Amino acid sequence: MKTRTATLIETLDLSQPEMARWLRTTQPTVSRMASGQPEPGPVSRLLDHLESVLADAGRDAARALVLSGALVAAAPEPFNITRHQAGFQGDAS
Repeated sequence: MKTRTATLIETLDLSQPEMARWLRTTQPTVSRMASGQPEPGPVSRLLDHLESVLADAGRDAARALVLSGALVAAAPEPFNITRHQAGFQGDAS
């Protein structure tokens, strides 16, 4: 059975060095985790987040997150709507 680390590397078409840079760790550490060594707590939380991005936003977004070096996905642009677009009429006070 593949480890979570190995599965994410394969699913996102990443190299171990790319994953290591994003996890702020070393390639040998990623290699050991891909082979079954337990994930350290902070790394485990980052992998939890990456799985969440993969599930919610898809493979391309998760891959882009790792390759960007950012630790969290960018928030979507705020939804702005004018009072007129919302159908409000009258005084804005």
